[in-house]
Amino acid sequence: MDLLEGDTLRLTAWWDRLASETPATGHLAVLVGGEPVWEEDVTIPGEADVRELDFEMPFDAEAGSPVVFHVHNHGYNTWRLQTLQVALEE
Repeated sequence: MDLLEGDTLRLTAWWDRLASETPATGHLAVLVGGEPVWEEDVTIPGEADVRELDFEMPFDAEAGSPVVFHVHNHGYNTWRLQTLQVALEE
């Protein structure tokens, strides 16, 4: 489906305890059509955590645009994307 600037996207992601021999930063991002629409840096090592959030599309994107969940990680860690959807008006 087409995404319009201002549409609400709903994301649920989580990770287990984050380990690394040296302190580092993980990076999570959602890209639509190669452009970031959400991103967050996460300190490693760190505790398990979850993100349940809504954010607005910052631009229009045509149906069929690639959607990518990007993870940049240090150490042996597990990251999970559960949901990424358009929040329909109720």
